[in-house]
Amino acid sequence: MNVSKARSTQRRHNDAADKSKVAANKAAKSFGRLLATVLLVLVLAGCICVCVMIVYIMRYADSRMDIPLESLGLDYTTTIYAQNPNTGEYEEIEKLYSEENREWVDFSEIPENLRYAFIAVEDERFLEHEGVDWKRTILSFVNLVIPIYSSKSGGSTITQQLIKNITGDDDVKIERKIREIMEAINLESEYDKDEIIVAYMNTIYLGSHAYGVQTAAKTYFNKDVGDLTLAECAAIACITKSPETINPYADPERNKERRSYALRKMLECGFIEQDEYDEAMAQELVFAYDNYKEMLSSRQSFFVDEVRRQVVNDLCKKLGWDEQYAKNELFVGGYKIYATVDPELQSIMDEVYAEPETFYQFEGKKDEEQPQSAMIIMENDGKVVGVVGARGDKEYDMSLNYATMTVRQPGSSIKPLTVYSVGIEENLFTYSTIFNDHNLSKDENWTLYGVWSPKNASGNYRGYMTVREAIARSVNTIAAQIIVNYNTPELAFKYATEKYGLSTLVKAKKVNGRTYTDCAAAPMTLGALTDGARLVDMVAAYQAFTNGGYYCEPYFYTKVVDSQGNTVMSHVDESTRIITDETSYIMEKLLESNVTFKGGTCTGMAIKGITVGGKTGTTNENKDKWCIGFTPYYVAGVWTGYDSYSSPYSLPNSNSSVIVWQRVMERIHNTKKLRDKTLQSQPTGVVSRRYCTDTGLIAGPNCTHTEIGYYRTRNIPSMCSHTAAIVEAHGDFSQITSSDLSPDVTSEITSADPQSIAPVSGDDPVSPPSEDDISSQIASQPALPSE
Repeated sequence: MNVSKARSTQRRHNDAADKSKVAANKAAKSFGRLLATVLLVLVLAGCICVCVMIVYIMRYADSRMDIPLESLGLDYTTTIYAQNPNTGEYEEIEKLYSEENREWVDFSEIPENLRYAFIAVEDERFLEHEGVDWKRTILSFVNLVIPIYSSKSGGSTITQQLIKNITGDDDVKIERKIREIMEAINLESEYDKDEIIVAYMNTIYLGSHAYGVQTAAKTYFNKDVGDLTLAECAAIACITKSPETINPYADPERNKERRSYALRKMLECGFIEQDEYDEAMAQELVFAYDNYKEMLSSRQSFFVDEVRRQVVNDLCKKLGWDEQYAKNELFVGGYKIYATVDPELQSIMDEVYAEPETFYQFEGKKDEEQPQSAMIIMENDGKVVGVVGARGDKEYDMSLNYATMTVRQPGSSIKPLTVYSVGIEENLFTYSTIFNDHNLSKDENWTLYGVWSPKNASGNYRGYMTVREAIARSVNTIAAQIIVNYNTPELAFKYATEKYGLSTLVKAKKVNGRTYTDCAAAPMTLGALTDGARLVDMVAAYQAFTNGGYYCEPYFYTKVVDSQGNTVMSHVDESTRIITDETSYIMEKLLESNVTFKGGTCTGMAIKGITVGGKTGTTNENKDKWCIGFTPYYVAGVWTGYDSYSSPYSLPNSNSSVIVWQRVMERIHNTKKLRDKTLQSQPTGVVSRRYCTDTGLIAGPNCTHTEIGYYRTRNIPSMCSHTAAIVEAHGDFSQITSSDLSPDVTSEITSADPQSIAPVSGDDPVSPPSEDDISSQIASQPALPSE
């Protein structure tokens, strides 16, 4: 029984063991099949990957890389040059760059030591391989799987790094690495080593906002790359390992350690001799950190702002570029722009504006709003040579420029453009025509049709006087009479806009339901404009009084050259005759007389030994003051005023713009040792004659009060017929009869042609407003010209 039970138990154990063995065998067979399946899948996947890789490589092997090194599409710094007035050579004045400050240099400009320094630290077998250093590449791949060394170096050659710099392809995938290898091989088949190394050295980032070796040389040592010493070459080349941490400004000690390594590698590779190594190791480097800080904190000059604006505008207008594209291209295209600025003259302007004495009138008003001021100087062919866009420190690039961007009421500085030159050109009166300065509001003939009646800034009236005296004293009543009875507002507006280029004037403009116009008596007489005029436009208009009667568009650059040396744009003389040379010459003489006339508004503009002419302008409550004038060399304008007409402050009674104009122009002419010369030759159509100041006629034998006047040969006054009997009356206009005066004013002043002051009807932009509208317009203007 016991034996039988024991046998039964043994059989159960044996059966369990057999079952376990069977289960184990089944599991082993299943695992084997699974492992075989996995291995098969891996083999198949590997085969597929190898096939794909082979196809991929073959595709690249059969293609040629399309990256021409001679025209790399990278961000290159645009440089602006100006001509040194003393040497005649063009010198760099400023750079334009966006994120990448880069300046290209050719192979011949790069020192051999710098090329070898880069090769030593980046790719010591560069001169031997064909684009790929297979030893470094294989070790790099192995290191990814089995870390052999701690360095994260990818084994890229200089050729491969160049490709990455050009394409911006820095994907970490193996696919990118294979693509890079094939591109490097292709690149080396297309270009030689010299072309590759120079492209690499011009594209590499070297810290501190410096792209390329030329910019790095200037950033760290304030010198051209060709002037670098061996130690300085090593200091720049070693930055590539970590541009933001090894550059001399970020960590001088790390840079020193790394450049020592670079010099050792150069010695090991046989690029330098032992004595050169020793000398370089002993050299103490002096970095240009102060210049670098100044560069970071510097602001683009007002002149460069205007160069940028004009170049972009011309690229769009002349080449049909999109504005945003033109702006971007200006920063990244590596252009050379040749500006018209005279650095010596510009420096004088900046100095005068920075001196407290220039604006001494405002020194006692520290707590008040300080007025602004701007100045622009050009030659009489439109060439702008200097600009000051505002007082004080310039806060940012492309900031508001009061000389070129703001519009202000020009006051009486508009009179030569709309009143006097128009009358001379149209033969409506002459240099010496007599007009009556009197209170127009009490003149029945003047007020018969409700004509607007201006007053003189002084509040006084001087009676009969010549055109020469009227413009010198800036007499408002006479200018108004000429506009209404001679020129007409329509003719004056046509001259101002179509000839003199005052593009900001408006024919008709609705504001809050009311229509305003500059084609009316008040705007054309006193510069009480709807919007205003720009200083640059006013100065450009005055050029016609110095160059024989031509309008020349102001220009800030002469040419733009691309990175390949091709001229993209150049200034073309587009001057247009707008008045005759006769009128130009007579206006020149009238404006020169403004400065010499005792008691005139422009006497403060005088410069000893230099011919000066010009005109001033002032608005009511002294919100704006203008001074525009010329010498034989330049035409210049100054505006001073407050940002807002609603400002509670006023400028001093003295014309601050005259003070600025005279200080700048006198210093320019003295510093540059400019001597007086004739502005323009007297045209054959102009004669000079002595005239009678009492009658405005050509002086006769009995005239005792005479001066020299200038006349068009087709419009010479008759001779004064004073007899000895009335000579004693000279100077007492109460005894001068109308027959004694110039024929132009023999009749009493009458009202204006009603058609010239017809009210605006509906939205008709052509019809001028009524004088009632003009009065309303004047009342609504925050500040109106007073002189």
